[in-house]
Amino acid sequence: MKIRLIYSFVLLFSSASPLFAQNNLAGASIGFVLTDLATGENLISQNSNMCLTPASINKLITTAAALEILGADFRFKTDFSYSGNITDSVLNGNLYIVGGGDPTLCSKYFDNSDFSEQLCNILKANKITQINGDIIVDASIFDKEPIPSGWSWNDIGNYYAAGIYGLSIFDNTTNITFSTLNSTPEITNISPQVQGLVIENNLIAKKGVGDSAYFYGRPYENFRQVFGAIEKDRDAFLLKADIPNPPLVTAQYVVAVLGKNGIKVKGKATDVLEENQTKTLLYQHFSEPLSTVLLLTNYHSNNNFTEHILKYLSLQTSEEGNFEGGIKVVKQFWKSKELNTETLFMLDGSGLSPHNAVCVNFLNDVLIYMAKESKNSEVFFQSLPVAGVSGTVHNFLKNTELQDKVHLKSGSIARVQCYAGYIVDNEKKYSFVIMVNNFSGKRKEIVKEIENKIINAIEQCVKS
Repeated sequence: MKIRLIYSFVLLFSSASPLFAQNNLAGASIGFVLTDLATGENLISQNSNMCLTPASINKLITTAAALEILGADFRFKTDFSYSGNITDSVLNGNLYIVGGGDPTLCSKYFDNSDFSEQLCNILKANKITQINGDIIVDASIFDKEPIPSGWSWNDIGNYYAAGIYGLSIFDNTTNITFSTLNSTPEITNISPQVQGLVIENNLIAKKGVGDSAYFYGRPYENFRQVFGAIEKDRDAFLLKADIPNPPLVTAQYVVAVLGKNGIKVKGKATDVLEENQTKTLLYQHFSEPLSTVLLLTNYHSNNNFTEHILKYLSLQTSEEGNFEGGIKVVKQFWKSKELNTETLFMLDGSGLSPHNAVCVNFLNDVLIYMAKESKNSEVFFQSLPVAGVSGTVHNFLKNTELQDKVHLKSGSIARVQCYAGYIVDNEKKYSFVIMVNNFSGKRKEIVKEIENKIINAIEQCVKS
């Protein structure tokens, strides 16, 4: 199998391969490296030092560094405390929610991420039935720049480009349901509710268009515009946008939950901090361990989780989390492991920025380090989805000889298609990185072309 497998990749990615003669790859830049992890030998190396846009395989650089620096058992923490005193079941003071950079609060990806039941139970245990003060959120663990500098304006306002805050909730995503029974779609539901949110609806409904909708809007501003077209004649067509101010929405959510549980809040929900307040800790909410968070991050290619992790990493050298500091920590870590960071250009952690660049050699060196030197090797390996089976690659190489044998991360943005991970053949294991930039034609045709070439190459090997 080893000879057949390597020969298949040689047929696919050698400069003489018919694949490169196709029109949709005629002007493409392609980097590829394949390494035998047992010997360290590069079995294939093509344009391996050419810097290319990585898209979401950039997440492997960030998540691997975080796993090594913070550890698999690390958990994000959110503090709940109060000021003033408790008299006759009344809290004469404020309730504070102090964010710890946790991206998983009330996340759809976790069953136990909603803190509200535990908070209500603790308040009731302290016999508090009324709060005379405010619900105040503190997101100051991170700076007030929620968007990485390299992200495109076309992305900002959409759920996959939601801002990164010191206190986040509901994946920083709001679900907006439209009725498309008429040519002008109508909003029928918004969940979670964002108080004061105004949506300028420029959508049209047509048969056969599917979903080409996109949102525009700045962080902290409760105004969003939505453009494009969505499928007609639907009772409920779901679109997702970002939450403009997740810390404030967290405070509003707590006020609503406490009210439903018989705890009256006389004050307001606010993100305006009061200085010099003496606080008493009520309880601390902890996230799932980083090993679990990273599994979901890489399986679902979650930008929101990745960028929170990146910002948190900056706290290793700074008192306030920010993107620039996180990038510096990541680069310093890989440099300390003797990787050549001169070929690593990071503007974010997730790979959403089209201005990121890295060579396949660097990414492959990350994979080699994690496989051969890291004590978290198995955790990292298990965080990668399986070709033809799971995650963002559940259809890639499906029903082929390589299904179940490739653990990898995919990456795709405009004119970019990349893959990086491990090939496992019985006791043999290989690392590989493939990056294709500036192809033409439809993406599904590119992916299918690659799959067909792999399949044909393997069939030729079997017959030979």
